Amino acid sequence: MKLFVNGPPDFGGSTAQAAYTGAWSATGDFAIGRAWNGTPTQGWTGDLDHVYAAQSVWTDWDILLHAAM
Repeated sequence: MKLFVNGPPDFGGSTAQAAYTGAWSATGDFAIGRAWNGTPTQGWTGDLDHVYAAQSVWTDWDILLHAAM
């Protein structure tokens, strides 16, 4: 899994990456800025802006093209 913050490094952003080998089943609600432990908890303090979610894996090139828009 790779997280891009403020776009790809080529555009001044940064990335964090971690190996993930388990199954992923995203069948619930999509939520950003909070944790979930049966109920919403640990809300994000601050702003979230320009958040994108996709139903497929984006390549580094896809991220670069999107950041250039």
